[in-house]
Amino acid sequence: MTQGQGRPLVEEEVNRIKSLLANTEMSFIEIAERVARSRSVVRSINKKFKIRRYLGRNNWIVEKRNPQEKAPKDRF
Repeated sequence: MTQGQGRPLVEEEVNRIKSLLANTEMSFIEIAERVARSRSVVRSINKKFKIRRYLGRNNWIVEKRNPQEKAPKDRF
């Protein structure tokens, strides 16, 4: 069980995950472990903010968008 399960996300956590997605080669699993959240949280943030576009298993590109931008109807 992930330590953060059941806890609401705070903006600081979302920004940290966005930064790790945009600026590292870490996998979703590695990022989830680093921030003590589930992989699905990391995937959801990536999908919402369109930070990485996956081209296949473990093969992605980082979109040219600023990761600090808020997505429309930001709910995190």
